[in-house]
Amino acid sequence: MNRLLISTLCMATVLVSANETLLQETVKIFPVVTSAESIACEEEKTVDNPEPPTETTFNDSIVKYSAETENYYIEVNAEQNIFPENTEFYVSELSPDDEIYISAYEQIAEENDDSIYFSALDICFLYQGEKTEPDGIVNVSIELKNISEEETPENIEIYHIPDDTMIPELMESYQEESVISFETDSFSTYTVYWRNGNTNMFGIQCNYVDEDGTAINGNSGSRNITISANSSAKTYFYPADYAVDIDEYEFVEAQYNGKPVSYITGYRNTWGYGYATVFYTDGNSSSLTRTGGTVSVPLNFIYKQSSKLRINDTVLNNGLFSAVLTDDTEHGTVSYTWYRRIAGSSDEWEEVTIDNSIGSVYNLPYYQTSSGYRYDNTENWINVVYDRTTAKKTHDLETGEILEYMVKAVDSYGNEYTSSAVTVPYYDDIMNGDFEIPVISGDTNKQLPCQTIDGIYWKTTASDKNIEIIRPSYNSGTAIMQYGSGISSVHDSQCAEILAEASGALYQDLITIPGTVMNWELYHLARSGNYVSKNSTENENSMYVLPVNAEWFITENDREYLLLNGDANQKYDLSSSSSIAALRNVLASGSVYGAQLVESDASGLTYHFGTYTVPEEQFVTRFLFLSVEGSTTSGGVSETMGNIIDDVRFSTELPRPTPNTAVLKVKKIVTGLTAEELEDYHVEMTVYLENSTTIAEMIGGNIARKTLSGFSSPANYTANADGTVTAELEASFVFSASNAIQYYVTESMWGEPPGVTVSSSNETVYYLDSNGTAPVTQAQSGTRSDTVVVNNTSSNVVFRNDYAKNKLILTKDILGTAFQGEYVFYIYHQNYQEGDAPVAEVILNQDNNYYAELDIASGDYVIVEKTDEEQISDTEYGFSWESVEYASDSQLTQINEKSVAFSVAGTEEVSITAKNNYYMPVPAGIHDNHLPVVRYLLLSVLLFLVYKIAFYLLKKGDYDEE
Repeated sequence: MNRLLISTLCMATVLVSANETLLQETVKIFPVVTSAESIACEEEKTVDNPEPPTETTFNDSIVKYSAETENYYIEVNAEQNIFPENTEFYVSELSPDDEIYISAYEQIAEENDDSIYFSALDICFLYQGEKTEPDGIVNVSIELKNISEEETPENIEIYHIPDDTMIPELMESYQEESVISFETDSFSTYTVYWRNGNTNMFGIQCNYVDEDGTAINGNSGSRNITISANSSAKTYFYPADYAVDIDEYEFVEAQYNGKPVSYITGYRNTWGYGYATVFYTDGNSSSLTRTGGTVSVPLNFIYKQSSKLRINDTVLNNGLFSAVLTDDTEHGTVSYTWYRRIAGSSDEWEEVTIDNSIGSVYNLPYYQTSSGYRYDNTENWINVVYDRTTAKKTHDLETGEILEYMVKAVDSYGNEYTSSAVTVPYYDDIMNGDFEIPVISGDTNKQLPCQTIDGIYWKTTASDKNIEIIRPSYNSGTAIMQYGSGISSVHDSQCAEILAEASGALYQDLITIPGTVMNWELYHLARSGNYVSKNSTENENSMYVLPVNAEWFITENDREYLLLNGDANQKYDLSSSSSIAALRNVLASGSVYGAQLVESDASGLTYHFGTYTVPEEQFVTRFLFLSVEGSTTSGGVSETMGNIIDDVRFSTELPRPTPNTAVLKVKKIVTGLTAEELEDYHVEMTVYLENSTTIAEMIGGNIARKTLSGFSSPANYTANADGTVTAELEASFVFSASNAIQYYVTESMWGEPPGVTVSSSNETVYYLDSNGTAPVTQAQSGTRSDTVVVNNTSSNVVFRNDYAKNKLILTKDILGTAFQGEYVFYIYHQNYQEGDAPVAEVILNQDNNYYAELDIASGDYVIVEKTDEEQISDTEYGFSWESVEYASDSQLTQINEKSVAFSVAGTEEVSITAKNNYYMPVPAGIHDNHLPVVRYLLLSVLLFLVYKIAFYLLKKGDYDEE
């Protein structure tokens, strides 16, 4: 085999043409390898004058180690600093009579016949003559040499034999031809095992046809995809993964024998017979058996011709559906109208209207008018996350109901288009959180492919794609033997183990509104069967509850990777135990927001709860359970045997009271401030207890504290008509005791904006009764004390602040013909010094009708008119500052002709009017008291002159006629 051809690529793409349609299939390829001398690791197995191993650096970041034996070529790729500089790499094949070889073979090999291939490799690294381990995860590739075409191995298995336990551990690996690759952080003995000649092959022939069964564009567009299986695991084939994009067509479903297919599995038994099962979406199935050759499963991928108007789903990125016209026609201005209904129903389509039910954000694009906001139907999007909130309020949607949308478009030329319906692919609450679907009958437990069964809703990143559902009520004795006596405390009939037989994380994706406070709660149980060691340090399981942005996940080679914080440099394979271990170390540091550790013993289900505030711009949240450790079995921690959960919830609903507990819900309401003024507003709620036994999330003694923040998020407020908002946030405290508990709840606030005052003398603190009204009001500000009964009850306390601002109204009142310019006023603190900056500057002119209102904090002030005297004196009218007077309906003190002092306190409104008189100027020397007489004399003289001139002109006309 040409080593360079098979190892220089990491991915290959097979292209099949179907009348210019490219159909792509991804396959895995492995790294480049080069040869080096093979040297045994053990000190007693020395080689004279060994050649140093080959070492190559790629891009100054990857170091490659390689070695060659008689039957294998081995390569290790590691990031720099994983090994010390000048570290040497050694590999040797163990003899079949070696004790390690014999022990591993007896534990791994199924049968001693010619079809089994088994060998063991001793792999190690030496630094300065001492064995060393990598400081991190490295990638290992093993290529089989001297393999004929007839012997080409399928489903190679790699086992690690730890030096301390000698118990084989099956490694998660992937194979391409005769190269097998895996990741590890430890080296000792590794075995290579496969069974040749008994691997089952099932060919999937994919035909791409329209709804009438006709090959699209006159070409079948078919391709053959081979799935294989071995004795250790099933192989799964999901048609949706192979639904290629075809221009002007939309994928509908895959069919086998005319019936819609959900997925196909393949496996073989120990006798070498192979089986394939086709599972249909209606719950039925068809079985195929392979005793030789290849069984072909022809699938028709059904497509329908799509409308020229399509809906583009970007909910994961921005919460939007967008309408896109796909043709090249000139459309001019296009108007869009959106419609919705419950998905899968036959309801009439309902037109979506603009709404801001969750605060200042809208479900549709808008523009502002004098009478409010209007829908801008020339924009092509709808925010379906926000719109679901609107729909829930108007239609009382059930938890399990999701919406579908369609859109209609009309262009400037009267052309009309209608899209196909598209369903929002997310719920807004955990589905099947009690794991009662599907019902497990006839078994204590069952491992099911959770990705494909209707009603499960849960998904997993594990390679086996399985979820393990437990039904202890069916056979309690068997269940207790396997899971421990605590399993009998399961709620209802069923529960789940977060992992089946492979490392990973169980999860659901939910649509979430940025800024919303989500509450999660669950019951957790450690697994402890009779065969499990039960010492004091081992009888406990733990896991992380991890809500993260669903946009941080990518899928590569059928594996899901978490890019923590969206950072490609923090890439974790959530199907790899070593990668998950690295992620757990990061989570343990407490640096990942929202990650919370859950620990329980095996005595019974334990209640846990917490909160998570959805970050801004996060519209889909992935809610994961990640195992930290499971039950201990002979020699090591098993992630897949432990962490049983039940009654999972993750929603905006508040946590529920549980037996012998009570929930105290403390709400904070703030009104009278703008969203901007609430950005730094925080409230810390503190609960003090007397004679209690426990309280959730205790800080110390009988004290618990929670901080409320995020009042400025649109999800947490509604807009008021005056431009302010009413914001609400809530915290929950859980009590656990056998008797009633006396408690005191207090609050402390910070981040209040300056210049605001609580509008009442004391903050209002009150209880809500069952009708949501407030029958009791606390006179003392910021505290409340009462008794809560511990018996599945809830109590509600509301703290409310109604804020108001002091208002200053300033008016310029001008008598006579006004100077058409600007009047400038400065406001200073009363004890200001020359050169101090003013508190505010106010300019009155024609644009504001010489009137202004401004908010002002309580205090003592001086207002000074700074109008330019020279500018006024340049007018044709006289002006005297002595004529200025101030008037107000509040207490004022005149300082001089241009300044006045005033005070404001509480929620007072102060009005100040500055008056000026303008008049006609008079000749110098004429006293103002004589002005009326002078004006009369001047007018008389003027009239006399007019009379004389008129008389003269009349007489002159008479003379001219003569």
